[in-house]
Order: sequence, then C-alpha cells, then structure tokens
Amino acid sequence: MSARQLAAALDDPDVEVRRRAVLSASELRDRLDAPLLLRALGDADWRVREEAVRVVGQIAVELGLLDGLIEAICQGANVGLRTAAREVLQGLGAAASHAVIAALPTVPPNARKFLLDTLVCDGVDEVLSILVAEVRGDDPMNAVSAMDALASLGGERAEHALRERLATGDTFLRAGALDALEKLGVPLPWHELEPLLADRLLARLALDALGRSKDPRAIAPLVLALTERSRNVRARAVLGLQRLLRGDAQLRAAVTSALSAQPPAVIDELAAFCEDDDPQLALAALFVAACASSAGSVRAALTLLSRGAARSDVIEAFAGWQQQAASAALALADESAPLRAPAFSFAAALAVDRAAQDKLLSRLRSALADRDADVQLAALRALGAVGEAQDAAALVHATQQTDEDSAQAAALALRELAARHAPAVRDALGSAVIAGPASSVLAELLVTLEVPDALSRLRAALLSDSVPARVSAIVGLSLLGAEAAVELVALALNDENPEVQVAAIDALPRMRTAGSRVVDALLLFDSSDADVQAALAGSLAALKDPRAIERLRKLARVGPPGVRVFAMQGLRGLSDPALDELLMEALSDADPEVVKQALTVLGATGSARTVARVAIALDHSAWDVRRLAASLLGEAGDSSALPALQARLGVENDGLVRMAIEEALAALEAR
Repeated sequence: MSARQLAAALDDPDVEVRRRAVLSASELRDRLDAPLLLRALGDADWRVREEAVRVVGQIAVELGLLDGLIEAICQGANVGLRTAAREVLQGLGAAASHAVIAALPTVPPNARKFLLDTLVCDGVDEVLSILVAEVRGDDPMNAVSAMDALASLGGERAEHALRERLATGDTFLRAGALDALEKLGVPLPWHELEPLLADRLLARLALDALGRSKDPRAIAPLVLALTERSRNVRARAVLGLQRLLRGDAQLRAAVTSALSAQPPAVIDELAAFCEDDDPQLALAALFVAACASSAGSVRAALTLLSRGAARSDVIEAFAGWQQQAASAALALADESAPLRAPAFSFAAALAVDRAAQDKLLSRLRSALADRDADVQLAALRALGAVGEAQDAAALVHATQQTDEDSAQAAALALRELAARHAPAVRDALGSAVIAGPASSVLAELLVTLEVPDALSRLRAALLSDSVPARVSAIVGLSLLGAEAAVELVALALNDENPEVQVAAIDALPRMRTAGSRVVDALLLFDSSDADVQAALAGSLAALKDPRAIERLRKLARVGPPGVRVFAMQGLRGLSDPALDELLMEALSDADPEVVKQALTVLGATGSARTVARVAIALDHSAWDVRRLAASLLGEAGDSSALPALQARLGVENDGLVRMAIEEALAALEAR
C-alpha cells in the first residue's frame, strides 16, 4: 500500500477499511511516510487504535517515530491519541526510555506526568533514578505518576523511595505512596503505619495495610473503623480484619475480645455485609462475624453456601466454635426449608465430637426420604463424611436409583465410607447391581474391596444391555488385571457400541501383565469409527512395542484427519525410522491439522532438509499453518530459512502470521 493509498484509507468513514489499512501498513518501511500511522493512534474507533498500537510498536524505533509519540502524549486535544501513544511507549520499554528521558526537561509541565507513566522499563538505572527524583520532587502530580511507575517496576530502590515518601509530605503524596506500596504487596510494620492514623483520610486508606501487618496493635483502629458512617470505610475495615485474623489463632482471639466490647448494632452490620454481591467482601464479613460469635453468622454461612461459596472457606471462618455452629445450623434447618441442604453440608464438616455426630446422623438418615431433592443430595454427601457402618446398606440402595445426581452422590459417599468401614461396604455390595449412573464406582469398589464374586459380577455387567454398565465393567476388569479379566476386555473390542470399544482400547494398555495377549488384541482390532481409531492410535503408542509401528503407519496414512494426528504423535514416540517420509507426505494433506502435526514433528528434527520442507508451508492456504511454519523456522535457528521468510513477509496480509514471521526473522538475524 502506497503512502497516498494509506492516507486515503485512514480518512475512509468505514471503520473496517481504516483498520485493514493500518494492518496493511505494517509493511511500511519509509521514514517519510511512517508518521501517517500516528494518525491512526488517534482514530475515533478503538478497534483502529488497538491495531495501530500493535503496528506502530513494531516500527516505531526503526523508523524514528519516538519523537512523534512523545508529541502525541504531550498534546491535549485528543485523549485517545495520548492514551494510545502512551501504551506504545510503555510497550517499547527500554527501547524508548532514553528518548523519553531526554524529552522530560523540555515538555510542558502538565504533560510531564504522562511521560513519567511510560517509564516502566526494568533494568535501566537512569529510569529508576529519574522516577525516584520525581517522587522526592515538589510537583505532587508528577510525584504520584512516578510512584505509579515505581509500583510497576518494584525493587529495593523503588520500595525505599515510596516508604520515604510515606513518612513525609502532605496527605495527597502520602496517600499515593501508600497506594503504590499496596500495589507492590509490601507489608508495612506498625511503626510506619501508626503515624498515618493521625490523619483521618490516611487512616481510612491504611485499613488494608493494617490487615496485612499481622500486628495486634492494628486491631483497635480496624475495629474502630467498623463504626464509621461511610459504608465503604466499614467494608475496607472488614476486609482488613479478615486479613489480620485469618490463619492466626492468637490474633483471632484478640479480635474476638475487641469485638465483644462493641455495641450489638456494629456486630449486626456484619451480617448485612455477608449478603453483599461482592463474594470477597461477603466472605470477609462472615469471618469477622463468626469471630464475634454472632448469632447471625451461621445463617449467613448457610446463605453463602447456597450461593455457591466454597465450603472450605466458609468452614474455616468458624474455627474455635465448631460444635455450637453445627448445632445452630441444624436448628436453622428446622426453621427454614431452603437452608436444610446447606445446613447438613455445613454441620457434617463441623460436627467433630461423638454427640454432635450422633445428632447429625439421625437427621441425615431421616433426610434420605425427604421430598426435596437438594436435601436428599446433601444428606447423601454428608453420610460419606460422618456415616457409620450401618449406613452402607442405605447408600448402596441409593446407588441403584435412576436419578443421576442421587446415584452418583450415593456412590461417592459409599467410596468415602469404605475408607472407614470397608467390611460393612463389602457386605452391602452383595445386593448391588452394576448399572445406572453409579456403575463405575460400584465396579471399582467390587475390585478394590476384594468382593469374592467380583469377576463374575463384572462379567455379568459386560453382558448388560446398558452401555454405561458395560463401560463400567471394563473399568473394573482393568483394575482386576487377572488373565480372565484381560480375556473379557479383549472380547469387549467386538462390542457393537463405539463407546464400549473405546473403553476396552483404553483399558488394555493398563493390563500389561498379560503381555503379548494385550498387544495381539489391539493389533488385530479394526474399526471404521474415527473416535475408535483415534483411541486405538493412542493405545498402540502407549504400548511402546515395536510391533505397533506398522499398524500406526497405516492409520497415519489412510485414517481420518484427527486419527492421523494421533498416529503421527505415536510414531514419533516409537522413533519410527520411516517417520520422515510419512511426514513429508503429510505436508501436502488437505487438512490443516494434519499438516500442523507434521510440521511440529519435522521442526523438532532441525535438519537442513526438514527446514526446507517446513518453509514450503509458508505458502499454505491456512493462516494457522503459515504461522506455525514461521515459528518453527525461527526456533530451528537455520539461516537458510531467511529468504523464504523474507519473501513471505512481502505478500503476507494476516497480522498474526506477519508477527510470527517478523519474530522468526529477528531470531535468525540475531544469531
């Protein structure tokens, strides 16, 4: 695209025309015409500006656009242009830092702070010195901009300058330093935080830092902030208190003591925060409310659980009074039907003494017949955690339900119960039929618990009309591993259902104790189903047996595209001596995924011959194939690829492919 065409296109009313013009202009290499692209940085549409940021960033240093970018930042008529130019300079980092530093003494005072924002390049000592000097300077706006830049850079010098400013200056500057230190995640000790409390604004801003200090002296100002009129301040205090007390029993006890002296209205307010739409604030409020032993904290916990909060986080909030909280949850279950399900889950996690568990178990057993499906599910899951041997039969019975959620919940609970009461679960499994949604867990338990007739029952399941039951039987047989089990799984290869065939194909490599029987079964098996063939390719590769090579070659040549990819991966793992020839054939395949897999394997070899063949893919019709070829050529490090990459760059229109080619050229030219 000529400069005249570019100028006309950038004035076109169609946004897409302007965006594509910027994309095409990435090949521009004329110092006189390149400034045209700076116009695009100030385009009215964000899509054009976004494309221009990327393109200008690639050519700015080479074509001397740094001064133009600095001027764009200093002007005040077009905010979009200023923002885009700043983004380009920030992306250039050290490559632009010297030009920015040189311009600082000459730019208008009101533009200086925008240039300081661009100095976020690590490893340039001069940049750090400039920013530190600005932080210590007299202009508050420039100082805050420099603080923001230091917060992006980090390091000992940056932290020292920020902490120095935190201790001196007016409220505005100290607030900027505090914000920058928080962005760096620097924990501030009490002696640096205490002076801030004398300033009402700084005291409010320091609430997060007080929480991170882990100092008991921070408790008083945080609790005091709970009485502030501003809801935002109270919310920040809640977050700070959670940070302070979480994971520290001594601080938790001290916070509990401090909260006990507060009026009831302050504690009641915590329950209101538990209902906040912000999950982080709601959980923090729960921690503080539970720390205060608030009567409303248990109800709030159940509400949060019903809203999807992580049970482990909610349970952690009640450290120190688990039993009382569990009892309160069961009482709420009697009062409110919507809270019954979360109450059972909550109580099961908190009930640690025998009396509490007995009370809970009685409720859970009754709840198995509840008309509310959610309550039934909660009871089934909780029985896995606190159930006794006598509950095994009820859980096995529940696994036979047709409802998928209930059967699976019962199966998982049964597995958990088996870890504590294996004999009882083994006995209860005598009545279980391997069928339905729970069949896979039942098949697994038959084997892991060494039920005497496990083999015969798995054989029966393999003859079932149910596909899930047959698949589950194969899973169980693979765990059993006996010769007879291998025979049954090999026979399942002949099943009429592809899902069962895939299960058998996946299982056989795990039964390697049977030796050649497994290999023979897979080598003789054939199917026209693409999913089955893909599974077969993966299992043949997993065998690590040279006899699988010929079978994989066939799949790699005549299988469906997805299967060919799996087969090539397998042949690479088996170090097939004929793989190179096969890969060369695959480069001309019509399916891009096949070509990409062949390129990936070829690129790993790095020979001159393969580099030449990979270069051919630069002209493939699929953009993602061209991009992969360019990346592989750059990684190969062979300069013989330079002419092909340069030729393709001259005609390539896809932005992502051009980027890959430019990166490859840079990598090769740097060698």
